[in-house]
Amino acid sequence: MAISSPKILAAAALALAFGSIGRPASGEPRGLGGAQQPTRTLRDAGAGRATPARSADETARSVARLADALKRHPARRVPKEGERLQLYMLDLLEGGTTLLADEPDPGLDWCATPKWSQDGRRIVFAAWSRAGFQGSRIKAIEIRDGLPTCTDLGAGNSPTLSPNGKRIVFQLDAGAEPGAEAGVWLMQADGSERRRISEYHGAPFWSPDGREILINDYSNGPTTTMVINLETKEGDLLKVVGHQIFSWPSWVGPGTLVSALATGGEGDSIALLDVRKPAEAKIIEVLWKRSDDLDITPRWPIYHPETRRCIFIGVEPRKRTLFSFRRGESGRVKRLEPQGYDDWLGGLSFSPDGRYLLFCGNRPAPR
Repeated sequence: MAISSPKILAAAALALAFGSIGRPASGEPRGLGGAQQPTRTLRDAGAGRATPARSADETARSVARLADALKRHPARRVPKEGERLQLYMLDLLEGGTTLLADEPDPGLDWCATPKWSQDGRRIVFAAWSRAGFQGSRIKAIEIRDGLPTCTDLGAGNSPTLSPNGKRIVFQLDAGAEPGAEAGVWLMQADGSERRRISEYHGAPFWSPDGREILINDYSNGPTTTMVINLETKEGDLLKVVGHQIFSWPSWVGPGTLVSALATGGEGDSIALLDVRKPAEAKIIEVLWKRSDDLDITPRWPIYHPETRRCIFIGVEPRKRTLFSFRRGESGRVKRLEPQGYDDWLGGLSFSPDGRYLLFCGNRPAPR
């Protein structure tokens, strides 16, 4: 089913805007498998040159440097009661959780939508007051003079870095910035040269190869998701016959998403999807299905193709818990924490090498 005319125009406008920014050179390998071929170049149209892609070892070293600095200098915990959402980093290899952000600015006690840059050097996220989403600010964590620093990049939410790390796409809400219209916006990685590129409302996500854009709405139930191909300048709503899209899908590789699916209004499975034709998306493989052994509602799945690890949030009536399994071993689902918590757990994201998990929740202070 094709999207309506206004949304077709919005998709075309977004595709044209993003297409002028640049994406990987043509002829690069596409598709899903185990380890994917590294991108050879990322073309920066504004600078008129190709930026060599970093090797997996270089990226892993950058991730390790940032993670080590964050572990040695965790964020200060603000003594405060009430509902909050803090940003954490979980080491999936050695265990241990590190607090990255609690209240980065006074009153901004709700941290969400973290993303690690593909070069491993930076983490971006949004923070706002639980009382007012319109006051959301975009923050960046990186190392300066050997210490982790948190920098303000301006108003906005749901930030995602471009594959080459030079741009950030984000959502700006009405009233967030004086005189600025709501919609999808683009800026330089330092927060400068901000410009609106679409009136469409939703959380935008660049695909790892830069060829596609995913936009998810902010609903709590079945999700409206748009997939935009920057090469064909076409976009459509994501549809899977016989299923609803439940919570936000996320990129796995070119033309491929991982998503929680629902058949009766509530999530009951996690699957890899072929979205080369979004309106006719195909299930590549069902990775996990709800059962009597694990009777939970899956939300916000993410999948790392190199490690073959899938992590998702299991929702029960009174708590939310992080779960993990490896592709081909779905019967061996395990908890990533000793227990679940009655909070607003969300914002799952891998480090580029798959070793660390970023997530947002309200964890009690260690004793």
